[in-house]
Amino acid sequence: MVIDPVRFPWVEAGGAPTTAERDAAILSTSLLWAQQLATERRGEASTRQEAATAQALANAGLSLDVARSPIQFFDDMARGTYSKERNIAKAKCDVPARLHDGRLLAIECKVSNGPKNSWKRVNREVGGKATDWREQFGTHMLTAVVLAGVLT
Repeated sequence: MVIDPVRFPWVEAGGAPTTAERDAAILSTSLLWAQQLATERRGEASTRQEAATAQALANAGLSLDVARSPIQFFDDMARGTYSKERNIAKAKCDVPARLHDGRLLAIECKVSNGPKNSWKRVNREVGGKATDWREQFGTHMLTAVVLAGVLT
């Protein structure tokens, strides 16, 4: 019931695969697994990067705010705190921090494993969010990006 009839057409017919069918099934299945592994690895790299960013903020004297509610106003976070992923206004922020002086710092963590469209992605994702956040919060809103990987 769960066998893909496109990759494994011989199963439904109840026969054995031809050499070409078997080779095509092996290749397409290998590609699917490779894509899945790449997705998992990107997620692991992002998680490590966000954890290192949080640790740097903790080392700088900020404490963890465990709230998960969206940040709509500056005072939704106490001064001197940082948080794991939360929405600021309507956009997700990887590591938001409320600085001791009252400003809100939105830190975006970006990992790129290939040069294709890497800067375009950073500009679109980080630059676009920064513009939206600045419109809502004004000049007391800062945006930073932590980069890792291949960016050309």
